[in-house]
Amino acid sequence: MTAPRWPRRLDLVAAFGGLALCMAAGALAPTAAIEVAVIAVFSVVLLFIWPALEALILKGLAGDTVNALACGLVAAAINKGPARA
Repeated sequence: MTAPRWPRRLDLVAAFGGLALCMAAGALAPTAAIEVAVIAVFSVVLLFIWPALEALILKGLAGDTVNALACGLVAAAINKGPARA
């Protein structure tokens, strides 16, 4: 059973909104300490974007298909021969 798509879109909108707020706060930060705190919050908010994007991309794909895609990409990277002149 898969969850509906809209909450993941809402998660993305919220995460990108949080990133925008962090960028605005960083631009207005009066001290270096506040800037470092804003960068830390920005990094945490950024962690919420990847799972939502991955869920949207992989929605409806069977687990075997996802594994085959991932293994195929890894195998292609490993088996890539040296560049020929």
